Formats: sequence, structure tokens, C-alpha cells
Amino acid sequence: MTEVERNVDIKLKMLIQACKETGNFKKITVTGFILLSNKIQEIALKLGMRPRNEAKDELLFDYMNMVNELFKKNLKVQIFNPDIFESVKKIELLFLRNRGDLPKTYTRELIRIYYLLRKLEIPNLYKSATGEGYFEDSNLHMLNFLSPNTRRNKSKHLSKFQPLILQKVKEQERALQNSLNNK
Repeated sequence: MTEVERNVDIKLKMLIQACKETGNFKKITVTGFILLSNKIQEIALKLGMRPRNEAKDELLFDYMNMVNELFKKNLKVQIFNPDIFESVKKIELLFLRNRGDLPKTYTRELIRIYYLLRKLEIPNLYKSATGEGYFEDSNLHMLNFLSPNTRRNKSKHLSKFQPLILQKVKEQERALQNSLNNK
């Protein structure tokens, strides 16, 4: 766990406690939804996808579906679990309809999904494809997307998901090179 994630956890616990004391859970719901939205966008950006178009009111679950469809089509890999996708869809539609007010069970589910997605180790395909250190060299850490200790933590906690995606990308590169060489 990075220092930024620890700070988010501490602030989230404090906010949950304050919401319990006041009985107003709207702030924790809105905060949880923002955290979830940022996490999903971070995953997509690291996979080389475009940012979510919030100006055109692109829904979070539509964005997740687009990421899933693209990776299913090209690499035969599903990024977001169908259960998570369905939960996000249900929560987001209810969130928008009720303008941020969700029952406690949905708020708990929202926070649970955020923590599930936080456990994913996603390879930075943008860096692999361009050779640029986009995330490491940019100021995105100021937006709490990544922590300054990301490079150290990645080597310690490699997931099974990361090598699979990298392998699929390399297979696609080889197939493309072979098809270009045969022309």
C-alpha cells in the first residue's frame, strides 16, 4: 500500500465516522463515487485508453464497457469482472437518479468495489508502447492517481493479471510484425 493510499484510507475512515455521527451519508457516497471514477480512469489510462469524456456525460459503466470490449476484441482479455460492471451500472444509475443519495448498502458496495479495483496491478502499456514515462514523469501524482513510491511497490507486488496482459500485447506485436514482413 502506498503512502497516498494510506492517506486516502485515513481520510475515508474519518469521513465515514463523521457521516455516522451526523447521519448524513451523502458526502461519503459522493466521495466514494469520485474515488471509484478516478480508479477506473487510472486503469484505462495505464492501458493506453483515452480519458473518460465527462463533458459529454459519458457514464462510468459505459466507459468500463468500452475498455472491456476493446480488450476482449484485441487481446481476448476482460479487464473488468462482469459482476463489478453490473454493480457499478446499478449504483451509478441510482446515484444519478437520486443525486448522490444512496442507501447504505449501495454505499458499502461502492466502497467495496473501489477497494477491489485498487488491488489490481495494471501494467503501464502507455509507457511500453511509446517508451515514455508518462505517469512517472508527469504531475498526475498530484491528482492522487499514483504515488511517488509506485516504482518500488510494483516490483514487490506483481499480480497474475499484469504478465497476462503484457504477454497478450507481445503476441499481438509479433503477429503484426509477421504480417508486415510477409507483405
